[in-house]
Amino acid sequence: MGDMRTNDLTPHPSSRGGASQVASSEAPLHAALYEVRSDAHSILHYHGCWSVLAAEMADGDAWFPRMRLPEFANFSGGEAVHIVPPLPPGSSELAEEAARLAGESRPPGLLLRGHGAIVWGQSPEDALYAAEVLEQTALLEWSNANLPE
Repeated sequence: MGDMRTNDLTPHPSSRGGASQVASSEAPLHAALYEVRSDAHSILHYHGCWSVLAAEMADGDAWFPRMRLPEFANFSGGEAVHIVPPLPPGSSELAEEAARLAGESRPPGLLLRGHGAIVWGQSPEDALYAAEVLEQTALLEWSNANLPE
């Protein structure tokens, strides 16, 4: 995630601890995930190019990379990452579908097809780490798929 730090993040009004400002147009998405994930004390939504590619490369509605780093195994608990279908950004439909999938998800994150990803953790540092693991695994998967034979 480059030089992103936790002080670059904006608290969401639905977050445990609250906030005084609306973080983004994806406020309904954040609120929906806080409702279904009691383990989510920090949620990070980002538009990572490798996560977008991973969702596009996946067959079906879940992504399980062929090359798995130990970090991904810890992140996913051995399960695939759910993919939310393309829905309008900021919409109640996106929030509802993401919440449904997040409620079924072992990995602390979802890929948003054609959009990005959303991850969660016990702290901002945990959420940033989840984003980095997801993004780096997606980069590795894409690179491996495009190696010359």
